Amino acid sequence: MKNVDTLVADDSPKLERDVFEFKDEFKKRLEQNGPYLAGTASLLKDKYDIEAGSFPLEIQWKDWLNPLNPITNGFYIIAKRDFAKELYESSMNHTITVHLTVISEKVIIHRIILSGVGEYFTVKQIEDEASWEKAQEDDTLEAYHTYLSGYTFKKYREEALIKYEDYKTKKGEQQHSKIFEFDIVTVNAMGEIINTEQTQTQYHIEDLGNGVTLEMVDIPGGTFIMGSATEPEQDEDESPEHEVTVKSFYLSKYPITQTQWKAVMGNNPSFFKGDTRPVERVLWHDTLKFYKRLSEITGRAYRLPSEAEWEYACRANTTTYFHYGDVVNAELVNYNAKNESKGIYLEETSNVGSFSPNAFGLYDMHGNVYEWCADPWHENYDGAPSFARVWEEGGVSSKRILRGGSWLSTQWYCRSTTRNWLSTVNLYDNVGFRVALIANAWCST
Repeated sequence: MKNVDTLVADDSPKLERDVFEFKDEFKKRLEQNGPYLAGTASLLKDKYDIEAGSFPLEIQWKDWLNPLNPITNGFYIIAKRDFAKELYESSMNHTITVHLTVISEKVIIHRIILSGVGEYFTVKQIEDEASWEKAQEDDTLEAYHTYLSGYTFKKYREEALIKYEDYKTKKGEQQHSKIFEFDIVTVNAMGEIINTEQTQTQYHIEDLGNGVTLEMVDIPGGTFIMGSATEPEQDEDESPEHEVTVKSFYLSKYPITQTQWKAVMGNNPSFFKGDTRPVERVLWHDTLKFYKRLSEITGRAYRLPSEAEWEYACRANTTTYFHYGDVVNAELVNYNAKNESKGIYLEETSNVGSFSPNAFGLYDMHGNVYEWCADPWHENYDGAPSFARVWEEGGVSSKRILRGGSWLSTQWYCRSTTRNWLSTVNLYDNVGFRVALIANAWCST
């Protein structure tokens, strides 16, 4: 069976020489193995016998013909017996050009012509309607592999290649992904947990060396309403509400930790030291240096999330102020709650993963440290793009977006929609970041 991966990669089959004793054997080969092969044919001197009607051939396949031109392609072997007989007196073999020609849209007819005696035969190629219908019915990677590597006309080759690549990508993702289970909680208006639900999601593990890993969570694509319009004390920079479409991507499970930063950058700028605490006191340009070096180490194109990606990931299909509900407390988020009924104020960062995650499996999206996004600051969402790219046009490039609030912030500034900014030349001990990746980043490994 032909290797479809090779077929997709360079359209060049890797085939050895074939020897055919008689033209009937060659005809059988054509019937069984399809039309998309061509190369050079050599008559074999020691087996050539015009009296017995033996026409031995050795085919050295070397060209991969374009199957998308069914009117002008077909298969011809033209040989002249008398000429070949004379040639064999001084040469071991005689190379004959093999050319493919098709003379029907629905069937491919191969004609071998022996010039001088007028012999020829035809081979009808199998139509592929039934095999294409079967591939669509099964709708699996294996089904499209079978269609592409079969010996039919492949009228639907382009569609099959698209399907095959899609399923190949998904399979590659699954092979490199892991599942983790976690509990998500929902609170009432008093901040009391009223529901706990167990769920699971996929994630990928990036090896940073020396036992240090980076967990990247699969964020499914979707559409959501970004911003706010009805929240009390609403900040104008959160409006107008607008619909945004987000392609699937990956986001780090936690803010980048100090251990991860040290593994990549070799230092630790943080004020509040702790291996599993988020790294802080990093400039926006420092995050660029981090993900560029991370990309060099891993071979994957890491980056900061866009602001729209960040909010979409934080909400995790919720519409409340927080992914927990409309209020939170210090048992759910590390923030400045000293003036609230459950008035805990840690006054420092906490270990990542200390609180319950959202429905996407992301931890610390509210509080702990603010997180840098890739976007420059805009005063509001007027003119914001309708898909989740980095919004560069018209922004203040010296100011970059911060999201999520921090240990220093009050509850209001930890909401899913809250926007803030910081100059790219300033750093604080309540500002960190997490990294993102495009979808299918693991499909080729």
